[in-house]
Amino acid sequence: MSTLSTYELSIPSDAAASFPSFTATLKHTNPSLSTLLFIGGGAANYTVLSSMVSITLARTYGFQGLDLSWVSANTTNDLKNMGLLFQEWREAAKSEAINSTNNNNQRTEF
Repeated sequence: MSTLSTYELSIPSDAAASFPSFTATLKHTNPSLSTLLFIGGGAANYTVLSSMVSITLARTYGFQGLDLSWVSANTTNDLKNMGLLFQEWREAAKSEAINSTNNNNQRTEF
């Protein structure tokens, strides 16, 4: 779910309203549960995928982390890019947790 011009990850407006209540309901039922936003899969375009990972989107909808499925990272270039993505992702999550007043940010999952 990205816009082709920016590769920005987005949730369709008809589904966006249910995400906060979905994660809140799960957390109410099981407070120790961590909810993760899953991105990727076997048919994903991994050139685009690395531009789509969004900590902000996960936080907006009440997820405690992101789950990236990069199934076909099997070339040297793919593996290098995946390593860079994870490094940038970790740095962004740390920065976001430091700069946020939300205590849940300390639980970002990798």
